[in-house]
Amino acid sequence: MLEFLNKYAMYLFVLAGLLLGIPAVWKQRDSAGVPSRSVVLLCVLYSVCSVISAMLFAQIESFLSSGTAGGRGAISTYGIYFIGSAMMLIFSKILRLPVTGVMDLYALYAMPSFFMLRLNCLRAGCCYGLPMFNTGLCWPTRETELIFYVVMFVILWRLLRKNEIPGQLFPLLMASYGIFRFVNQWFRDTGTPGFHMSHGWSLLCALIGLSLYFELRAHKVKQSSSGQTRKKR
Repeated sequence: MLEFLNKYAMYLFVLAGLLLGIPAVWKQRDSAGVPSRSVVLLCVLYSVCSVISAMLFAQIESFLSSGTAGGRGAISTYGIYFIGSAMMLIFSKILRLPVTGVMDLYALYAMPSFFMLRLNCLRAGCCYGLPMFNTGLCWPTRETELIFYVVMFVILWRLLRKNEIPGQLFPLLMASYGIFRFVNQWFRDTGTPGFHMSHGWSLLCALIGLSLYFELRAHKVKQSSSGQTRKKR
């Protein structure tokens, strides 16, 4: 039994993330403008896209850094932002669902899913932080990321309830994670001190997220201005 749990631990944690994500997405489906009949299908697609994109991006990272394929079961969170988001955009078109709603719910769903995947890091004993001076302790890299996901889930939940700017949640999450990970990466034990490839991905993640976020805000302001002009006429 223990051997089975260790062998399929990542998939069990992904399943746990799915079971936690479905109620969250269901609760906020109306705010996102997504029909009830599509909730479970969307959550399954979120999980599939998250796992595939995270594993694929890990292979890309490994190839760029060493010219070889990554280890079996290796995952990279960046894939969910760079590849998974593109996959969900395509699915939203195929299923004829509102793109902004699908992406908002993807951001919300990702929080419990990421949380469970990082718990798997605790189980596997990977992603350690650097030693903190001479205390014998290491920087809590995984623990701080778990806290980040909890805080962002609360923030995204409240923003989605207001739904002031449809589609803003994923760019906001993308920018926030990029900034957080850029800082946290300096305290991560990567075996190679200094600027790491993950710092570059973090900056790119933050820049793309901020660009999309401010573009959506500008579009919202433009719409509001146009609406006020029509009323005056």
